[in-house]
Amino acid sequence: MLEFSTFFFILTSFLSSLLIWYFRSNIGSIQHWQILYFFLAAATPAAVIGMHARFAGRIDGLYGPLLALGTLATFALPALLPALVVPIIAIAVSINVGLVVSLTRLNRLLSIGASLAPAFVFVLFHFVVMNSSGYATLFTPEAWLSGTLHPDTAYHSAISAMITFYGEISTGIDGLSGLRYHILTHIFLGMMAKSAALPITYGYFLGMQIIAVPLLYFFLCLSVIVLAGPLGRKSLVWIVIALPISMAIIVQRWGWESHLLSESHIFGLMLLLLGLSTLKSIADDEDAPPSNAHLAAGLLIGILALTAKISIGLVWFAGLGYLLLRKGPINVRLVAVFAVWAILIAAVTVAIALPADHVSTARFNPLHSLQYTGVWITNLGMIGLALIVIALQWMSASQHARYLLEALAIMMIAAVTPAMLLELDGFFYFMNVGTWVAISVVCAFALRAATRWRWAGLGVGAATVLAAGLLVVDIAPGFGQQFVAARNSYLAALAPEEATRHAETGFFDRAPLRAMATAYTTSSGGRMLSEVSRNGLSAGDDVLVFLPPDAEWFWSSHPSCIVPPISVPGSVGLPMLLGVPPVSGGCKLSHYYGYSSYGPQSRSVFADDITLCERAADRGFGAVLVFNAAAASRLLQCNSAD
Repeated sequence: MLEFSTFFFILTSFLSSLLIWYFRSNIGSIQHWQILYFFLAAATPAAVIGMHARFAGRIDGLYGPLLALGTLATFALPALLPALVVPIIAIAVSINVGLVVSLTRLNRLLSIGASLAPAFVFVLFHFVVMNSSGYATLFTPEAWLSGTLHPDTAYHSAISAMITFYGEISTGIDGLSGLRYHILTHIFLGMMAKSAALPITYGYFLGMQIIAVPLLYFFLCLSVIVLAGPLGRKSLVWIVIALPISMAIIVQRWGWESHLLSESHIFGLMLLLLGLSTLKSIADDEDAPPSNAHLAAGLLIGILALTAKISIGLVWFAGLGYLLLRKGPINVRLVAVFAVWAILIAAVTVAIALPADHVSTARFNPLHSLQYTGVWITNLGMIGLALIVIALQWMSASQHARYLLEALAIMMIAAVTPAMLLELDGFFYFMNVGTWVAISVVCAFALRAATRWRWAGLGVGAATVLAAGLLVVDIAPGFGQQFVAARNSYLAALAPEEATRHAETGFFDRAPLRAMATAYTTSSGGRMLSEVSRNGLSAGDDVLVFLPPDAEWFWSSHPSCIVPPISVPGSVGLPMLLGVPPVSGGCKLSHYYGYSSYGPQSRSVFADDITLCERAADRGFGAVLVFNAAAASRLLQCNSAD
């Protein structure tokens, strides 16, 4: 079952890559090998887990997750050493070819062929939802050029670019002022983009759609298989895939599931679901206390989860900590381990992971979020069902199995508690963590029941079909039109006359895509890119970008005045100098999007060359690319001006 699940989700990543290649190749600015690189980054970790399980004869909850994480991290290494690109591609292709060859025995060809249609439906659904959302879509480069880039995408791309090219956690609005934020995904997606020789903004939509979504669902199915234990009936292979996917999409549809919009949330969930097999391995280990290898693996997954999304890291440590205490024995070694962990968790949370922007908005206000009835019903319904399932299993389970069931219950309770007690903008992020654990628990129980009792198998199959049918009935009407409308909106922002001409074009029509490719030169983003190129600059150079207060073509290029400054570092790869919007524009700043790190001294003002060089030197830079009101630029070399 694991081998087939591995192939299915590798196939979904491949189909997603094809769709993105089709659309981006018609717009331009991307090469075949760059998309291939992202596909291999998704396929290879899944292939490694599948092949390791096959050769080991079981799913290894200790070394399997570590192999997957190590493989995924390997694809980011060329950002540090570009010469590694070709060897990594060659090795990755060999691994994936080996997996496919192992699956293409004659008795499996029919199953492989039958997987094409459901895999394409899965990919098309997520393709439309994600590229119609306005966040990190495949039209992100055009969104920046046309002044319609979503603030979240601009913000995260800026942080990623400053980390990738300058090694600093910053938005780059005025030099490299420090910022506290959970940065794991910013590091990974930024380094992936740099490894593939792409702008940072490309790394976000390629990483989300080609890597994150397929691996998230693969790790979900992996956790279901691990929690379910050995399943003898091969007829359940499709249910292993279809049931978790259907339940996850239902939650997403009605429960504010944001994994398709938040890259930090989806990568954190990937770590959590991958780690469930490690939890089971610790619970099943007959040795007490747990081995050093198990402790190290649990700590690594937890720290990575904290730096991806703090809510997910805290939930993970709640479950892991309970499991270790419950299994015991409580001795000096375990107390020392917990003390070290507490110090590391506090250090990471305060120094890096805790987003300063959101601290001031969180306050104690029990049951405040209950006003969002639909969210609570959907998420609590799933979590409540899982807790009932755990209670039923607990009564007849072995002692070691009870440890795991209790730890899973603790994780779900830990996820719900902050959402119930705090008034927090992202309360649903906490709830969703518990919901994904609940999906794994419920699906694993359903599969075990289907293995033991035929009537249960029929019931699970019927429930899967019903869930899928419900989604189709709800989503299908006007489904493709959402994507067409989103595509046309970007074209309209770039070239209104072209949008009118192509208003009636279809989903796969090439004409509006080619129109986008030629319409960007007059946009504010297009002019800035042209000037950066004309001056021979590239991302990571020792240069700051300065826009004077009268550069209305820039400051008014987006409906939200806070977006233009944070869009430059992510799209161009260069930080700004005095990039906070000028007072004259009347822009009301938010404490979100990194602006809390900057004061009045960072606002754009008129300044002569000497002042600009002094400000640049204070920020550790030696040159300034100075734009004027007419969007022309000149490169001010401060070092040579002394």
